[in-house]
Amino acid sequence: MKNNSGIIFHFYSSKAWVPVIKVKTNCEFDHMASEIPGVGIYESTVLKGVTKSFTHSREPIISMGLPFYKESKKGVEYIKFLDNQVGKGFDLKAAIFGFWGYKCESDDKWYCSELGDTYFPRYLGEGSHIKTTIEPKVLIAKIDSFLLGLSEKEK
Repeated sequence: MKNNSGIIFHFYSSKAWVPVIKVKTNCEFDHMASEIPGVGIYESTVLKGVTKSFTHSREPIISMGLPFYKESKKGVEYIKFLDNQVGKGFDLKAAIFGFWGYKCESDDKWYCSELGDTYFPRYLGEGSHIKTTIEPKVLIAKIDSFLLGLSEKEK
């Protein structure tokens, strides 16, 4: 598939949070970030909220790429949306309560995988029927499903 660099979703693990998250989610990943090559790496962390940088805060364990045309109208709009989120806070309430099944997300704060999940409705225009907290494991499943659909179309 041709695209002008795509978007890359990076998934990370920290020794501090993994035991707690792994018990609840059966997943080794506790953080993710979205990278648009040549534009930046967007992530939301507890201490800094939403940031944009050009280096990883730690080494990703896995990285998954999806189509993204950064010079297309939707690509430009999505980058502008992400840039407008920089400086907003971390959605601690949603991350804590969502972790236990209570959905209470904020419109002006983000937790890491919630920010990454905006690719689907804001860039692709495809909302999700998943009405749950988007933890890294759920986002990986959505990306895998999307990639499986792409491979079927290419046959």
